[in-house]
Amino acid sequence: MSHEPASSAAKPPGRSKEAWFEGIATDLKLRLPLYGSDWTVESSAQAQKILAATLFAYFTSVLPAVIFGDQLALATDGTMGLMEVLMSTGGLGILYSIFAGQGLVIVGVTGPVVFFEVTVWAMAKQMKAPFMQMNAWVNIWCGIMHIVVAAGGYTKLVQQVTAFSGEIFGFFISVAYIFLGFRNIIDLFPTDLNSATQKSTDDPAAGQPTSVHLASAFASVVLAASMYSSSMSLHHAKEWRILNDSLRWVGQNYGVVLMLVACTALSFVPVFENDQIALQRLPVPFGSWAENQGPVPSTTKGRVGDSFVVSLMGSDGDGNKMEAWMVFVAIFPALMLLILFFFDHNVSSILAQDPKFNLKKPPAFNWDFAVLGFGVMLCGVFGVPPGNGLIPQAPLHVRALAVVEYEDTPGGRREVYAAVVEKRWSNLIQSVLCLITIFLFPLLKLIPQAVLAGTFLYMGASGFFGNALWDRFNCMLMEAKRRPDYDFVTKVGWPQVRKYTLLQLFSVALIFFVAFNFFMPEGSPSVAVVFPVIIAILIPLREFWIPTEWEPEELLVLDPPADASADPPADEETNSGPEAPEEPKVEPKRAKAVPEAEPTKTPIAPAGEVVSVEVVS
Repeated sequence: MSHEPASSAAKPPGRSKEAWFEGIATDLKLRLPLYGSDWTVESSAQAQKILAATLFAYFTSVLPAVIFGDQLALATDGTMGLMEVLMSTGGLGILYSIFAGQGLVIVGVTGPVVFFEVTVWAMAKQMKAPFMQMNAWVNIWCGIMHIVVAAGGYTKLVQQVTAFSGEIFGFFISVAYIFLGFRNIIDLFPTDLNSATQKSTDDPAAGQPTSVHLASAFASVVLAASMYSSSMSLHHAKEWRILNDSLRWVGQNYGVVLMLVACTALSFVPVFENDQIALQRLPVPFGSWAENQGPVPSTTKGRVGDSFVVSLMGSDGDGNKMEAWMVFVAIFPALMLLILFFFDHNVSSILAQDPKFNLKKPPAFNWDFAVLGFGVMLCGVFGVPPGNGLIPQAPLHVRALAVVEYEDTPGGRREVYAAVVEKRWSNLIQSVLCLITIFLFPLLKLIPQAVLAGTFLYMGASGFFGNALWDRFNCMLMEAKRRPDYDFVTKVGWPQVRKYTLLQLFSVALIFFVAFNFFMPEGSPSVAVVFPVIIAILIPLREFWIPTEWEPEELLVLDPPADASADPPADEETNSGPEAPEEPKVEPKRAKAVPEAEPTKTPIAPAGEVVSVEVVS
């Protein structure tokens, strides 16, 4: 689906290019009148939705941050670590939730950013430049580039991403999280079964018999499976026939948080915690309250005193001083980071504002990218890794704020989002919680690695729901007579559907191998930071080559354009959100039939009424 934002206002005749800052001005003109309503909570039901979305967004942000912080500390000899990742995720989140146009997008440090920081670390060592200063100037240059791109209105290039590219990227993110989940589980097993003891310093079973290590790994598998299966079950709690409406509502909205707490508590039951089992838990820098020192940097090298502020033209204390020519060399990696964020952030923003969510407020791509650029510059000044929009956290956060209905489709029951509580509170509060987490390391230390792995598996698997590529992939595995009556099954020749799906799956595989540095010689620099370039290539591929291989009528079904009515009037009031955990008991009305190959949006249900519509695959 094409995402032409409401900010793309019609231009006077004879003008083919936006004037500088015109896109930012239009975004502000559309969003500022709605800013007050972004903070107004009209009912207790909305407050309950916000609380559920806050806790969900917090745990799905902070758990990956622990892993990224540990990886960053190992790769940079402790110069950056979990403290800096949490400071960045929390600080950027606060900035973005308050000042961005679309405050629903969750931002934070991602895996590719960690790979990028490692690349800057290696480059600084080769140049004999101080890492903190080099990293600061990379971020400062990159932030300036963000603002220039936003001022020129160039984010519209990414806004032309259609369902073809969006499905590929969403599928890749799901596969990536599932891979990370399984990799975390596999890493819990002993590396040498023939050895009498294990030597891993991070493993509580280190120095103990291999049998203890192996038993711990199998116990971790049970915990990971429990976390995943229970979270997936609660994801669809609203469809259960047991319990009452209120309990099912609590299960669906708080399921992941409840299961994380429950599985962590379960890990301390004697069957999991005894002389024969020693579970690995999250790698945090301070394991006790006495050691927890609060907000202090991982190292003071290159900083002003004991603060987080970087001495921009100073030294690292090891004889490496920042020279003027190094400042300009930093422009080149800054450009690569810009490319990474240009696609990664804007695609996450697009997915969070997908027409299926029925958001009533317009996007603000240009202004949001400028706000992100300012945040990236601050990250450089304070010596923390930069962050951007998170996938799948951003769209999953919007789903957590949505009133979810279900309807029957050829492929089975499908989620329909009747309304979304479009408030900034959940993003702001979860960002504040990320900052507070730096005081709570001993609590974080209690969570088993297996529970984190189960959470990753859940985040990946839940991302497949509603992805048409996943539906077509499933149909490829079916006998022809058993395929559901999707539009792409009934209106497009199957060879064309198969070719289109295989092209998307090949793109997913290519991005995956690049992002995770597969088939590269050991010790070679990571190429993960260039994977957004592959995503960028998908846009001209869709624009120029795909129309030569598929007929327009086929593409209307396989890659449908967004509904012309997808963008609401700028002065439209925000929706009132859910009225209560218990859904109204009224007979659903069937909307008018949708013309062939024409996608539609689910209308917002008036108070006390449930609307059911036909979903076009």
